[in-house]
Amino acid sequence: MLQLDRPDRLTAVRSAAQSNGPYPTHPGRTAPRLWAGVPAGSLWARLLLVLPPTLYLLHYPSTVSCQAHNFLTVPEGIPPESERIFLQNNKIHRLLSGHFSTNTVTLWIYSNNITYIEPSTFHGFTLLEELDLGDNKHLRSLAEDTFHGLSRLNALHLYRCGLSSLPSNIFQGLRNLQYLYLQDNHLKFLPDDTFMDLHNLSHLFLHGNHLWSLNQNTFRGLRALDRLLLHQNQIEWVDRLAFHDLKRLTTLYLFNNSLIQLSGQCLDMLPGLEYLRLNDNPGHVTARLCRYGNG
Repeated sequence: MLQLDRPDRLTAVRSAAQSNGPYPTHPGRTAPRLWAGVPAGSLWARLLLVLPPTLYLLHYPSTVSCQAHNFLTVPEGIPPESERIFLQNNKIHRLLSGHFSTNTVTLWIYSNNITYIEPSTFHGFTLLEELDLGDNKHLRSLAEDTFHGLSRLNALHLYRCGLSSLPSNIFQGLRNLQYLYLQDNHLKFLPDDTFMDLHNLSHLFLHGNHLWSLNQNTFRGLRALDRLLLHQNQIEWVDRLAFHDLKRLTTLYLFNNSLIQLSGQCLDMLPGLEYLRLNDNPGHVTARLCRYGNG
């Protein structure tokens, strides 16, 4: 799946929807008003008659869009065949087992008021490729097994969720994950081997947290990592072996931290490094490592 920034992703969805005609209309719930292309009498035709007026089917037959409707709960009537579900910008506060079908491939539920996710909510979702839970500021904590079994997950968005800690095995088994967004939380510490199973992770976003140290095994297992963003934390100390598995890393941002010293051995373990930013740390750290550039 193409990874785009939020404005581009929304634009892409709107453009695709417009190119396939207007949203379906539901006055009178009569068959003649069904969305063009849905065969009369088919399962999807019947679903269009019973779905809530604000629950729209797009890109027949696999997408449901129900964003910005001030829903307090996940709406009923989402067809179990739905592959892409867009519920962003509502006021949903809980996610429970049974809210979604295991056929789901893409689920956007960012910018809601989620405070609780039942651990079994996504169990059995072996087809899920993108899960966006970002910008749910009151979530604050997650159960260790929340994402277990999501073997095809490619992108996981947990930015701005008020998270102050992560269970040590929360990402266990996510071997297909490539993009992990953890920025703008309240994380102070990352347990050793938190990312151990993320063999294909290429982008890890940890900026805007409260991290103060990076240990020897903080990033162990991330052999495919290309981009690591750690800026705007409170990092004072980095173990000299902290980056020992990051042989393919090309981009490292450590600017706007509190680094007093950084061992040259740290960077010697990054043979692929092309872009390094260390600005807005104590001046002597930047000066001692100027040969790598500061972007």
